[in-house]
Amino acid sequence: MDSSGSDRDSNLDWEIIADIINDDYEEELLHMLLMQQQGNNSTVHRSKRKRKSKANEASSSKEAKELIMKETEFKLKENQLKMKKKFELRMKNLKEEELKIKEKELDLKILFKDTTGMTDTQLQECEISCNLIREKHRIM
Repeated sequence: MDSSGSDRDSNLDWEIIADIINDDYEEELLHMLLMQQQGNNSTVHRSKRKRKSKANEASSSKEAKELIMKETEFKLKENQLKMKKKFELRMKNLKEEELKIKEKELDLKILFKDTTGMTDTQLQECEISCNLIREKHRIM
């Protein structure tokens, strides 16, 4: 895996964490604004609210961490599968290229074969083969 892919994933993780923090912060601000509008600023209510919110934050932060971990694991597996598919495709292309090169190599051996010791029949067959190879590779 290349470093740009892991950097992108870690940036996504930090973005998710920042979103969660921002959502919590916005939620707290909205709650405070709502309470101010209602005029309910008594310290008893505020302390009860604070205790409840801390308990909720603890459970929601644990759930958020678990969710982030699951998402990260899923993204990691997804990236691994993508990389495996790319690798397999590249290997297939390389094997095809290797076969083409070997085929060209064999064709060139036929084209440059020494014909001095050949009979007339062998010369005719070699000439036919050479013409086919020239047409195939567009060599004239």
